Amino acid sequence: MNVLITGGTGTISSGLVRESVRRGFNTYAITRGNHSHKNIEGATYITGNVWDRDSYLDGIKNIHFDVVVECLVFNPLQLEYSLASFCDICDQYIFISTAVLEIPSDNSTVSEDSALDYGGREYVRNKIACEELLATYFKKKKEKYTIVRPFFTYGAYHIRYGVDSSYDEYANIYRIKSKKPLICFKTYKVPFVNIEDFSRGVVSLFKNSLAYGEVFHIAEQGKETTWEEVYKLVAKSLDTDAYVIHLPKLLFQMFVPRRYEAIIGERGRNYSVIDNKLKKAVPGFSQLISNEIGIANTVGKIVDEYKANELPRDEEYQLGIEDAIIHAYNRQLITQEEKEMVEKYFEKTDSFLDEKNVKRTKSKLQEFYDVLIKWIGLKQKKQEIGEFLKHNGFDTVAIYGMKELGKTLYNDLKLCGMTIPYCIDARVDDVCKDVATTVITPDEYSDACDVDVVIVTAIHYYEDIFLQLWKKKKDIPILSLEFIIDEMLMR
Repeated sequence: MNVLITGGTGTISSGLVRESVRRGFNTYAITRGNHSHKNIEGATYITGNVWDRDSYLDGIKNIHFDVVVECLVFNPLQLEYSLASFCDICDQYIFISTAVLEIPSDNSTVSEDSALDYGGREYVRNKIACEELLATYFKKKKEKYTIVRPFFTYGAYHIRYGVDSSYDEYANIYRIKSKKPLICFKTYKVPFVNIEDFSRGVVSLFKNSLAYGEVFHIAEQGKETTWEEVYKLVAKSLDTDAYVIHLPKLLFQMFVPRRYEAIIGERGRNYSVIDNKLKKAVPGFSQLISNEIGIANTVGKIVDEYKANELPRDEEYQLGIEDAIIHAYNRQLITQEEKEMVEKYFEKTDSFLDEKNVKRTKSKLQEFYDVLIKWIGLKQKKQEIGEFLKHNGFDTVAIYGMKELGKTLYNDLKLCGMTIPYCIDARVDDVCKDVATTVITPDEYSDACDVDVVIVTAIHYYEDIFLQLWKKKKDIPILSLEFIIDEMLMR
């Protein structure tokens, strides 16, 4: 059997290549050649751009494929190009879609016939459109196509988390190894499938008459797991513990916005898979790889890859986690047990950020500009920071940082009738001459009267300021002006 797989070095595509080779099929893969260390022995790799036919045509010239598996299509335009390239040279075209386009029922079950999430994020809507295009394209030739909907697959060099980086596979491993807190949300159960098991299921659909014109999940009913359990198994493979903080979903929108849509639309749902259809087409299918073993093997590969290569780190993701934890701690949005966990972490941390790996992604001037624009937006909506603070029970305020933002905030809060017993700034004799209240240095903060909240206007240095003040008074919330404005804008 001749098999062609687009991609070949991604999590799904590499797993399919490996299983196809294992079964003795003549297996070809089209790749750009950028990750040749992930190539599978026994497969033929064709270097080319799958969106440029001329770059790979010589490699597949005069070959008719029994099966083509399309792993790289994410929208209908790409699908049209792929069909034009491969449809006439194969007997069965398998499209890798996604199972998260399905909406779980009231009891969290999902099957291939579940309602589709037409209102979901763009990625999901595009996959739905691709499936509909396929059904139309092959309306009279159902034997020509099969749709596969993966759930949360992991393996090779990739692990799925409830909240993960967009590209940094080492991000959460780094946090676990460094004994840094991890962030998660409510305990959801999801199908979590090792790529070896997934690939066995898909390859069993090759030239399978029961698969023609059909849609399949590749997951076993009853093998669902929680995102917290994933963290714990990763930690176990590293001979340590995972310190998980459960946060409200709103905070993910504030601090890890690039992941928020996936959290709300996919990973923040319970999925209980119904696998009758798959087991009818592939009798005896089951997930043979335990998550403990599968995750341990995957962690080992990721760690080895990061040791061998200078791969980029996702600094924005690390900052988002740190900021979200600080914010949740200050606003008492976590449990007492989690609060104690965070306090232990703070106490043993000289600097809240690992300066070698985590640096601010925006310049100080850019952050100042962004906050000012958002503040103007609040003013245009006739929303006042002082009224927001009073609504949340903050009547007395100390302001840290008395340059432009600090002075503006001071005047703004006074107009709202707020009590500001003192301000804090290291340069008392420099920037604080025209401030009509007591100004103290950070060293004097421990002896100052208690306030309901400290607001930091030196937003670029918030994390270090937070740690400095928190160690002096642990019961007073310390909020960044940026956090307050962002939270007001989202209400």
